[in-house]
Amino acid sequence: MRRYCAKLQYELELHAASDPARMPARYVELLRRATLIEPSRATTCATSTRLLLHSYLRAWAFEAQIRGALVERFGEDGQAPQAGERCASSGRRGSA
Repeated sequence: MRRYCAKLQYELELHAASDPARMPARYVELLRRATLIEPSRATTCATSTRLLLHSYLRAWAFEAQIRGALVERFGEDGQAPQAGERCASSGRRGSA
């Protein structure tokens, strides 16, 4: 998750950058700070016109919301049969 947040920060900065030539070093810095691992100097960020990065982040946020709603409704036992039935029922209807 931290890696993808760093990638998002990079893309935001890249599109606002006045000097894109400095951005590869910034990408390495953001990754290092996010993951606490020294990335290879050959590390580059491939940005996507399909915005896959943003789709991943939205999906993780949605998963956290669904998990929270299920815990609130059914308790900490996420394996409760009622929770599975609720998810399946919502999926069939196309709603949460």
